[in-house]
Amino acid sequence: MGNTIAIQGDVHVVDSCDDRIQKFTADNQFPMKFCTIGSGERQFDRPTDVVVEGEVTIFVTAWNHPRPGVFNADGSFITQSTGEASLSKWGTNELDVGNLEMWHERAIAQCLDRDQTF
Repeated sequence: MGNTIAIQGDVHVVDSCDDRIQKFTADNQFPMKFCTIGSGERQFDRPTDVVVEGEVTIFVTAWNHPRPGVFNADGSFITQSTGEASLSKWGTNELDVGNLEMWHERAIAQCLDRDQTF
């Protein structure tokens, strides 16, 4: 399970068994926990990782949740991330070089919409 230390020294801990993220300050205080079990905006089923970007943005991923959740430093929900379902230039090159049959398989695939989730 992933834990992370923010710029200001706060530690964010993944607590998968209790379906939450816990925050501890650099001086060992426990100011908050956020997330609960479920499929709603602030809910996750077995969180797996937490990443803090800068001082304000927290990203949370979970086993049974299709999109990472994005939160403010105070644990308030911002959004859920999604992707574009497109191939990178490296993926395109790989298919062009030696996997031409995969272009056909990709064209007839029924589940590419799942690629849109990040």
